[in-house]
Amino acid sequence: MAFYEGTTLKKKIEQGPQNFLEALDAMIQISRGLSKAHGQGIVHRDIKPANVIETGDHVMKIVDFGLSQTG
Repeated sequence: MAFYEGTTLKKKIEQGPQNFLEALDAMIQISRGLSKAHGQGIVHRDIKPANVIETGDHVMKIVDFGLSQTG
């Protein structure tokens, strides 16, 4: 499993309102990541803000595929 340094989306949300364009970019990145996983037949099954990390260069990483299912 890869290690990513950064902040969870949950912690960012707890800090208060986010910039609209940054939030939109994050959601697009997360959607693309889930789409890529689904294209490989992987369903995350536990997507939530605590399972998304924003790296220092503003790249969103989906983590904790422990409950994922292939099919």
